[in-house]
Amino acid sequence: MFNRLVKNFPAVVMAAIIIVMTVMACASPAHAVLKVDGYPVVFATTDEINSKKFKFKDNLTYIEVCTGVVDNKKGDGHVVGHKDFYISYRYKNHPKKGKKVVSLFPLDNNPDREALCRYDYIKKKGEWKMIHTS
Repeated sequence: MFNRLVKNFPAVVMAAIIIVMTVMACASPAHAVLKVDGYPVVFATTDEINSKKFKFKDNLTYIEVCTGVVDNKKGDGHVVGHKDFYISYRYKNHPKKGKKVVSLFPLDNNPDREALCRYDYIKKKGEWKMIHTS
């Protein structure tokens, strides 16, 4: 048994290397800034926008993608990964406690980058459903 393992060891190592390289080549970062080809639009997560490395460029429209969780039955929530980043879901028919909500915030071009409006979505049965706009 040991001899067979030693004999096949190079093939097993090579197969493992090929699998890892294939996965790395096909994978993209979970929080990559998304530029829409041919359009002056950039989607970026809350984490990316709040990082010190993130730079806004002129003549582009930025849309912040914020994933939050409803914390209680009143509709209070927080941004995923940031318990101290409050987000309110206090509107009629808000999602139940524990539900993840993806909010899209188109940002203005002023230096403080305020949200122009808000679109809240939940994923239901594999499909995105808009649940609120403001």
